[in-house]
Amino acid sequence: YLIFLEGGGWCYDSNCEDPTRAGTLKDCRRRSEGKLGSSREWPAVEDSYLSGMNSADPDENPVFHNWTLVYVPYCDGASFSG
Repeated sequence: YLIFLEGGGWCYDSNCEDPTRAGTLKDCRRRSEGKLGSSREWPAVEDSYLSGMNSADPDENPVFHNWTLVYVPYCDGASFSG
């Protein structure tokens, strides 16, 4: 399996010198209106990430073209970490 974790970053106060809870929540609310905070606007089929090492074309991706791809989309203001 090839597992693709879509990036996005977490909610944060953009005032890094003096961050506040209110600033972080403001960023989370802003994110909730778009792709990085909601799945509401997602298309029924998402294939824009199927290029490079995620491509099934053996000419474009000679190593992973025949692996099973698992796409984990990002939408919640949290962070994927191991």
